[in-house]
Amino acid sequence: KYRRGQPFTPTAAELQAFAGRYHSDELMAVFEMTPGKNGLMGQANERPGPPFEFKPVDRDTFQFAGLILRFVRDKAGKVAGLEYSNPLLRNVKFTRLHDR
Repeated sequence: KYRRGQPFTPTAAELQAFAGRYHSDELMAVFEMTPGKNGLMGQANERPGPPFEFKPVDRDTFQFAGLILRFVRDKAGKVAGLEYSNPLLRNVKFTRLHDR
């Protein structure tokens, strides 16, 4: 079922809530997310080069080109993971790693 995205302009504090490292057992990959000026900066597997800038498109949902990140919250409302989609994959689960 399609639901139109609602405009979402996160505050700096809201962006900080998404910051951290996320791991997928399925893809054997790690995303590192940090707050950016207008969204989230994301880098996969410590690849060289600048991170991708993911723009907010809905509450808890960010997009860069065809890549979509939907953050998942636990019962307390804290960000616990994310679901990654691209034109070939849908809803691959990533779990938030605990802070070191």
